[in-house]
Amino acid sequence: MRTQSTLVPVEEYLATSFDDGDSEYVDGAIVGRNLGEKDHSRLLRNLVVFFAGREHTLRTFCFPAQRVQVSATRFRVPDICVYIGEEPEEQVFRT
Repeated sequence: MRTQSTLVPVEEYLATSFDDGDSEYVDGAIVGRNLGEKDHSRLLRNLVVFFAGREHTLRTFCFPAQRVQVSATRFRVPDICVYIGEEPEEQVFRT
């Protein structure tokens, strides 16, 4: 997992596309994510299929590797984000 030591503005992080999957933003530093191995990946796939197949009945929306702003200076990328209620319109979710 890589970490960038130079402080980066939030706007630059949000405008950046990463070649090896998305990275997280923690207090001005860009932090790489561990993308996991086969067992982890299989579990994620099963969870995505489960929630995606029940969007209408559970009123949930499932987003793999979705950027979520958890504070002014922190953006995390959980493996799976399950959103309850109306489908969000924004590209980056906020808690």
